[in-house]
Amino acid sequence: MNATKPVIVATAKSVAVDGILVRTTEVMQAEYEAVTGSTPSYYRGDRRPVEQVSWYDAIRFCNLLSVRDGLTPCYSVKGSTDVSAWGRGDSDWYDDDVEWNKAANGWRLPTEEEWTKAADDGHKYSGSDDIDEVAWYGGNSDSETYDVAGKKANAKGLYDMSGNVWEWCWDFYNDSFFYRDPSDRVYRGGSCDSHADDCAVSVRGHYFPGDRSSDLGFRIVRSSSAK
Repeated sequence: MNATKPVIVATAKSVAVDGILVRTTEVMQAEYEAVTGSTPSYYRGDRRPVEQVSWYDAIRFCNLLSVRDGLTPCYSVKGSTDVSAWGRGDSDWYDDDVEWNKAANGWRLPTEEEWTKAADDGHKYSGSDDIDEVAWYGGNSDSETYDVAGKKANAKGLYDMSGNVWEWCWDFYNDSFFYRDPSDRVYRGGSCDSHADDCAVSVRGHYFPGDRSSDLGFRIVRSSSAK
């Protein structure tokens, strides 16, 4: 008989930051596989951050985890919170079809403002002005991911807010100075393949919501005041 693969939860904890609960680590591969049944990552390891996930993949995961945890899912597509009814997400529906129920208490992506408040503790990088203390980045990682929480946490108890993998946010990317696809979504934090300056708390980037990359993952939050 096949044993069910255990969910690794040693660092799957949350801390309160300005009215929301923020996961202390990026979503790990073991948890993503246990919830979705898939292992998309290029750099494999149960405790490494999941990557090769699109923005669409991330919001699906949030709803599935919310259901598993007995919470109300935050996201609906064309009125349904059931991800099995959504389709693929890059042709059957688009991110403009996604609605966020802000009264729901389920897991979700942080807004860019929430991400920034969680990451910013007064340093250039999240947790230190010395990037090697807090981040896996292009200068120390050999351009691959590492187990979460392998570096120093920031002052709020959050790991890898700089480096390891870029983290999807909820928001559309708004920047009138540069060309962008109007559907692009924000990502933050830098990655294992980034130059040091790109791991600074202030840096932001954007991808089309269907894009996937081996240095792009996500972190989840919950609204602690939601019912």
